[in-house]
Order: sequence, then C-alpha cells, then structure tokens
Amino acid sequence: MAEKIPPTLEGRVREIYRAVDDHEARGDIPKALIVSKSALRIFQENPDFAEANWDLFYDDGVKKIKAIVGQCDWEPSADVLTEWTTFEVQLSSRIAGKEAR
Repeated sequence: MAEKIPPTLEGRVREIYRAVDDHEARGDIPKALIVSKSALRIFQENPDFAEANWDLFYDDGVKKIKAIVGQCDWEPSADVLTEWTTFEVQLSSRIAGKEAR
C-alpha cells in the first residue's frame, strides 16, 4: 500500500479557502468565517510560510474575510475579522523589521 504524501501548507490553505467559498455560496456566512480560522491557524503556526505567501494570506484571505464580514450580521464575525487583521499587523511588522535590516 502506497504511503499517502502529506499535502503542502499551500494546498491545505487553498482547500480551506474552497470550503469558505462553498459555505459563502450557500449563504452560511457564520460557517464560512469559522472555517476560515483553520487557514489563519496555519499561517499563525507557520509565519515563514505566511511571509513567503503574502498574496495567499492577504489577497485570498484577509480581503475575503473583510468582504464576508461586510455582508454579515453574525455577531462573532467582528472577532474573526479581528483575529485575521491582528495577525496581518504582526506579519507586516515582521516583514518591515526584516526589510529594515
């Protein structure tokens, strides 16, 4: 039996983003936001990956979450957005610190 190759971090994040899109398309915004936190956790646990894949994090993640929250009246949505934007600030500071050296 062949050993299954573990998916890459990028592949896992893209899979999560597809699930977010599916939930959003069905109108289940709270579920989309909850699922998005799995991608955020991957970025938080792997800051080098997040830094190297800024577009995947920011363009495909943060911007998407902001758009979803904008169409949502689910109360905890602001908390999810805060988690994403807090890490965005941390990652931006980390990148700026490296560029300053």
